[in-house]
Amino acid sequence: MHKTTISDAEFIRFQSFLKSSSGISLADNKKYLIINRLKPVLHTTGLDSLCDIISLVEATPTCDLASKVIDAMTTNETFWFRDENQFRLLEEKLYAELLSNKCNG
Repeated sequence: MHKTTISDAEFIRFQSFLKSSSGISLADNKKYLIINRLKPVLHTTGLDSLCDIISLVEATPTCDLASKVIDAMTTNETFWFRDENQFRLLEEKLYAELLSNKCNG
């Protein structure tokens, strides 16, 4: 049986790891988020606890497990690419400005 809880000290360690390795700042009230997002990682690693995951990624922040942990903690939002307004703005404003600057100088 896997241990899927973390202590306050482990939470703080994980916050520090996540911030230093990915730039993600995890709010103090997000312990549940770590537990929910890392449960699937825990089940695929063969490790016994979330604490084991935290210890391993702290010790070797460039390991494959660290990449999996960061990926699990990242919210992959693709809405920007589905919204037509961003592309219209690029075309009408940015491209026009770039072309104008190129022609003027």
